[in-house]
Amino acid sequence: MEDLQDNNNFHSFDSSESVQVSIDEINDMHVILNDSDCSDTFFDDVCSFLSNQGLHFDITRNSIDIDEDDYTIITLDQQYNSGFGSLIFAPFDNTRLGDSDSLALAVMAAMKQNEIVVDDIISGKVGFRADDVGNVSTLVPTEAEEKIDVGKSTSFVTISLGTQNTNFEMVGRSIINALMRQKYYLDHFDSHTDLLYRADSGEAVPMVAEYFGSTVDELSDVNNLKDQNTLEAQTIINPNARNIASFNSSIIFQLVEEKSKSL
Repeated sequence: MEDLQDNNNFHSFDSSESVQVSIDEINDMHVILNDSDCSDTFFDDVCSFLSNQGLHFDITRNSIDIDEDDYTIITLDQQYNSGFGSLIFAPFDNTRLGDSDSLALAVMAAMKQNEIVVDDIISGKVGFRADDVGNVSTLVPTEAEEKIDVGKSTSFVTISLGTQNTNFEMVGRSIINALMRQKYYLDHFDSHTDLLYRADSGEAVPMVAEYFGSTVDELSDVNNLKDQNTLEAQTIINPNARNIASFNSSIIFQLVEEKSKSL
């Protein structure tokens, strides 16, 4: 593991205040909305809602033409997950450039604020693939991640919508909300530290805690770990993320036409 830079940019927040982000600030993020096995009607309705909110974005399907530098790519999927709630897929590769970790956490907070059930956040999706020496992984990158070169500073997330999350307006509101949270994080909190880590089975909990600059108790509390010695193959959230306004679903983010005050 590489050492993290210091965590001095992790700040506390006052949940009674709100954050205002302008549509112009979001439009500077070069958003691409990627359709992965959504119904045409649903995806088109989400796009229409976002356009009516003033969001400027490109549209693509099946991860075509997303290998761009310095873009923000949100993929919607309606086929992979047959569960009630949604799954959020973060990067499989821990060493990728970009700010995909924060985008995934921003999406999770936004969906929770819009009362959309999120079952889990996962680094990669369930799959089976043998490496060069024959070891088989039970997690693989999403299609979007595989299409983006590892050297590109592009942020991406895949939202696998469950069976109950078919309200296009709520999904659209969550996307806008997530982009506001991501923008605010990048402008005010980004310390260039990892926020998510894909752990392999058997990795030591104290080592990952040290990697994040936290304690075993903090890591266990945030990630609901049953074993404080070794990890399963799972996604670990940096405990410091809970002190960042962008990832707290109780903080209200408001979309405005012009740049205004914030926390």
